[in-house]
Amino acid sequence: MKHRIAIMLTAATLATGCLADPDSVVVDGDEDSSSFTDPQGMRWVKVRDVTYAEDGEAPAAVLGPEIGPPEDEPNIADMSVREIAEKMRPLMEFQGVEYTLDEASLWRFAEKVKRDAAQAFHESSPSERVDPEQVYTDVPEPLATNGVRVPRGVFGFEERVLVPSPWFLPPMKWIGVYGSATAAFATVFKVHNHYTAMGAAHSQHDGTSWLAPRAIGFGHSATSPSPTGFATAACNFRTVPAGWNASNDKAYDYAVLGLRGGGANCVSSTYNVGYFGYQTIGSGVTGLSGTVAGYPDKEASFAPGGLWLEAEMFTHTNNSGYTSSAPLYPTQLWHQNDSNRGQSGAPYWTESGGLQYVRAVHWGYDPGYFTQSNGGRRFTSEVVTFLQQFAGY
Repeated sequence: MKHRIAIMLTAATLATGCLADPDSVVVDGDEDSSSFTDPQGMRWVKVRDVTYAEDGEAPAAVLGPEIGPPEDEPNIADMSVREIAEKMRPLMEFQGVEYTLDEASLWRFAEKVKRDAAQAFHESSPSERVDPEQVYTDVPEPLATNGVRVPRGVFGFEERVLVPSPWFLPPMKWIGVYGSATAAFATVFKVHNHYTAMGAAHSQHDGTSWLAPRAIGFGHSATSPSPTGFATAACNFRTVPAGWNASNDKAYDYAVLGLRGGGANCVSSTYNVGYFGYQTIGSGVTGLSGTVAGYPDKEASFAPGGLWLEAEMFTHTNNSGYTSSAPLYPTQLWHQNDSNRGQSGAPYWTESGGLQYVRAVHWGYDPGYFTQSNGGRRFTSEVVTFLQQFAGY
């Protein structure tokens, strides 16, 4: 016998258009019921109990050989609703359980992705919204450079600079170390609203199994720790598109993290830092001036040189960004901003009118079709729809 599950839908939660916290589900009957309905009326069903994969170190940044030939990546506008449903079916993990949409809800979502693809440009503004009780003052320290040459993901000589007090500086305080105060596993960033972050899918899921969730510290530095502290690993529910799960396709290498995991698991002040805006970007753009900032893994053959403690934020800006045209990977943004393992999931952003807009989710170095480039999954209409549909609230 199926048990009925209901969610208390307030006007506020309906207005957000965001995913319900599974902890807020009110179950009539068996507490082990395996489905729930979110505030937008989407029905989620349990897929399985999750056993996390072994993952002792940060995911490697060198993922280029898996990207495949250009013809393997169709433009979303050329895909049928059924193809979209197959590739973009959301897989959401929360506290050891994996969920996905039921068939009716999945079809509605795929139809929305198809409709939204007809809109050429999508934009959301950044926000420095901070709880009035969480106002911090400090003077940022000068940025220090170094000139150590390192392989893979660094072009020419190392040009990243250390950000000593990132929690003080927007947009740096919107970027989080995914791991711990001493060990950077990956990078995430706040975007869209107060309760949502994004990162790379490969930092959450290895293509077969979910990786263990980790704590997040926004604007953290080992030399100047963020006063907001860390949001615990139990804080977030994570959603990736099935296209990543099925084939490690870089067109689907992005993840949405909801930061309201329920009650004592997730204290709002730990992510009360503001968030990036975003702008979609078209094909055939060249000479894009953008920035990548994140938390490199401290390992001699990868990380910026010098004596520093994990986890530290490094940043690099240049004008090397460009996008290719269909069928040559229409979902990717290529750049030569220096990075290495641990910076997967970092934002690639540009500035306009003094505001910061994410244009891509950085995933790593590609030695394949686009030799000597770093890559990011650029913001296109389908990424925006996925983000809006499955964001935190």
